[in-house]
Amino acid sequence: MKEEVIGRRYAKALIQIGKERGTWKRIGTDLESFVTLFQSDKLLNRILCDPVHERAKRRAIVKEVAQRLSLDPLTINFLLLLVDKERIRYLPVIFNIYRRLEDGLAGRVRAKVITAGKIDEDQRSSIQRMMEGRFKKQVILEETEDPEILGGVICKVDGMVFDGSVRTQLEILKERIRGE
Repeated sequence: MKEEVIGRRYAKALIQIGKERGTWKRIGTDLESFVTLFQSDKLLNRILCDPVHERAKRRAIVKEVAQRLSLDPLTINFLLLLVDKERIRYLPVIFNIYRRLEDGLAGRVRAKVITAGKIDEDQRSSIQRMMEGRFKKQVILEETEDPEILGGVICKVDGMVFDGSVRTQLEILKERIRGE
């Protein structure tokens, strides 16, 4: 809960500044690049999050990484602020909230699509068209596989779940049989 509150505060401030400067898309791309590295490189994560390491050293690391990633100066200043305020560990949460705010500005939503196996391009397009018709926005699909659903599709969008999985249909049928 605390992470969400902190993340929302920073993400809203950052996107507001990005809107004013017309760089909110660039900031989102920059954050994604840095967060991807931050989450995949455990040593980088540990050093930046651990206050045992001198703040000046952590700032220097952020600057070096940011320059190698060719980040916008505003993004770099934001990351340095997070280091200074001992909030860099909240960066993934901040990024996720920023992404939702960015999607809202761009008129799109993200849909997590869970299937039992890999889907082909026709199935993907069909799901995307259906969701775009439902939400009247561009839909970005994030696909995952879960063989336990047996078949069908589960779509999660903005806190809503559309469950057309075989597993759920079998559970509903089982409950109906028990009830009768």
